[in-house]
Amino acid sequence: MQAPRGLREALGRVARVREASYDAALGRGMEASDVSDEQRNIEALLSEHRVFEPPPGFARDAVVSDPAIYGRAAADPLAFWAEQA
Repeated sequence: MQAPRGLREALGRVARVREASYDAALGRGMEASDVSDEQRNIEALLSEHRVFEPPPGFARDAVVSDPAIYGRAAADPLAFWAEQA
């Protein structure tokens, strides 16, 4: 199963911001070797792309069972959440 389009787009934006921040840091005179191990570990976690499917019972009992909800939420988030409220 592939992540919903809105989620994929958000993750893509996070990746672009992360890359821009890294590029900006290097542009300020930092070298790649100046990046800490902790920062590299965080970068590795942010690039996680595995998908863990829910157990069948959890999916069966889910309140939201229509995958189209993700498309509606991505198309107009304000209207979607106004409807949910």
